[in-house]
Amino acid sequence: MAKKIFKLDRFDGGLNNNSLARDIALDEVADISNLMVDEVGQIRLMGDFVDHAADKAQITDFTPIASHNLFSYSTDFLANGNETGEDWVVFADSNASNGMYIYANSTDSQAFSGVLSMGSSSNTKVVFHNVDGRLYVTDGNFSNASVTNKIREYIKATYFPDNTVSRSITAWTDYNNTLAAPTIAGNFAVDENPTKVTGTQSVHLRVDQTGTGTWSLADIDAHTDRSLKFFYSYVLRNGSETILKRMTQTDTQDFADKQVRFEIYITEPSGHGDIASTIPNQVKGVRVYWQGRNTSTPQFENKHFLIADIDFEKGVKFGTASYYDQNYEAIGNSNVFSHSSNADYEIGTWGGYFTNPADLAFITYEDFNGAGPEDVITDIRYKSSVVSNRKVYIGNVQYDSQTFGDRMLKSEVNRFSTFSRNSVVEVTVNDGDEITALQAYADRILQFKKKKMHIINVSKAFEFLEDTFVGKGCEGKFATTRTDFGVAWVNENGCYLYNGRNVINLLEEGKKAKKLISDSVWSSFYNEDSSIGYSPKNRNIIVMSTSGNSNNDIFIYNIPTRSWTKGTVNFGGIKSNFTRDYNQDLIIIDGGSTSIANTQLKKWNNNSDATTSKSATLVLRDADFGQPAIKKHIQKVSISYTGSTNLPAVTFDTNGGSDLNSSFSSALGNQSDFSTLELVPSSSVRDVNSFQIKFNGTINNSFKLSDVSIIYREKTAR
Repeated sequence: MAKKIFKLDRFDGGLNNNSLARDIALDEVADISNLMVDEVGQIRLMGDFVDHAADKAQITDFTPIASHNLFSYSTDFLANGNETGEDWVVFADSNASNGMYIYANSTDSQAFSGVLSMGSSSNTKVVFHNVDGRLYVTDGNFSNASVTNKIREYIKATYFPDNTVSRSITAWTDYNNTLAAPTIAGNFAVDENPTKVTGTQSVHLRVDQTGTGTWSLADIDAHTDRSLKFFYSYVLRNGSETILKRMTQTDTQDFADKQVRFEIYITEPSGHGDIASTIPNQVKGVRVYWQGRNTSTPQFENKHFLIADIDFEKGVKFGTASYYDQNYEAIGNSNVFSHSSNADYEIGTWGGYFTNPADLAFITYEDFNGAGPEDVITDIRYKSSVVSNRKVYIGNVQYDSQTFGDRMLKSEVNRFSTFSRNSVVEVTVNDGDEITALQAYADRILQFKKKKMHIINVSKAFEFLEDTFVGKGCEGKFATTRTDFGVAWVNENGCYLYNGRNVINLLEEGKKAKKLISDSVWSSFYNEDSSIGYSPKNRNIIVMSTSGNSNNDIFIYNIPTRSWTKGTVNFGGIKSNFTRDYNQDLIIIDGGSTSIANTQLKKWNNNSDATTSKSATLVLRDADFGQPAIKKHIQKVSISYTGSTNLPAVTFDTNGGSDLNSSFSSALGNQSDFSTLELVPSSSVRDVNSFQIKFNGTINNSFKLSDVSIIYREKTAR
């Protein structure tokens, strides 16, 4: 019979170890390790994780924790406050008392250390999210008590502008993420200035009464028909509002059926020795409310109605006014107030007389916050968070000294710390499972539990469940990632991608929609702390076998070629979760092999020159040449490649043999350019049904394989 040539020149189908080697596609390989198949027409050495910065000094005195505590985000402000934009990488120490370390892109170095300390706990597992340049953190390890949630932002603002006591703020500020009521007392009095609270800047109310109206003030604690109470709150820079602090009357006067006006005073430290500090920088405003009963207006009984909204930057609105008025008054320097002789009060504002409560009412605390102060949660912890449609969703929550593993809460729109006991989103409860991670894609929230995944539509005013996928949960946020094409995650059953329409198991996805990775191989690779990351530069999904230091095995799925490969990477210790930096590099913390001094931030380098050489393996298709029943005589193998030093050994086997250790009479030689070398088997290969080739050994990064051709003759039937 005539000589025939069987050529393999496409390997971008990647690994298929689930099918028999004789049945895989022509562009697939039976086994592969530390080689890449992401380029059509050639195989090359796999990349690796390399030091993020050449000086290797971006983290100092840092204690990492497996699978957690790495995050990246961006702000408009540099470390020095210049408004030219900055990209940050945040490393949270596993010891909360050590705080967090923040790495800046512009200087390629550590810009802050020891910030955002949440307490003194160990084994801290930080949950991050960011909105509008603010970084929010909590500890998702609920076994740690006495944790204080934090917010970090750069504040550039002028409070009380155009006023003699204006205050300019330009500072990075860390503060407690709490909606607890103000701790400083607020006083009120009738027809006289209330008693000033010393020590800290505070808010006070003067109520003047005159003429005839329907306002009444009697015994404010007796809950009579004429009860009237006053409250104030802080408005934080992120739009959220604290719960209310009730104000105390410092005189004994009451009145009935009167018109009233309100004068609001804010003390100021400047020039007053008994006022030692200001209201904190993160407080950008104060709201003052009234609550009362009147037999003719019972609708006012249970809600808290706005008297004045004082924004330290914009100005003042009374009641239902549409616009802020910046007419702050420095009382000691103005006669605007009819009762302005008390110079202890530095900033004041006032409204005209109101005849009826209805003249002032109809904007309530409940309107601002979506819930009454009794329903707003002041302090809450959670194990996962995600931002979607200007709301923060948090899952597996702890508040009121209780843990709700099935519960997801949503914040009010543009009020990113405001969660109420009425904003609960529960899909399944009492199912022996708990929420482990949240991810957002388009107008859906993917709510992961350990055993299942829910897709929740959040495009409307009310969330609703679209679908549930059993067996497609995950162990934690570290096992999920966002890609250009949707949300990817990993569990013991596979690696999945939700693309906005379908959930696809990438282990089964291939070009012909068949299973590619065998159950036994995946089972030996996967661990409960397996993590996943996405490298947008080369569209690789990388799955790490373990975040511990027992092995450094990875699987890589290349989205353009829809193919898998596997290998090992260079780590000295435990690994954090993945995230992406300012340059869209996939980054991760290497805990080091000996001490915290060895801790390094690393990034994925997809190029072969990321490493000098690797121990690599490639096993090609068991070729039966389309005629499995016909015997063949193998004459030689033609290999097109380039490479110098540390070239792989080439061996073979026949008829489906697993040893793959039969040799050729010669070996690959150094070639600086692509050239073709012919290899002849060391001994005659006759009367075989199939022929399979293996490349193996320590391979230099210069090696690239273009194609393999098998020259053979079919045996003539007799």
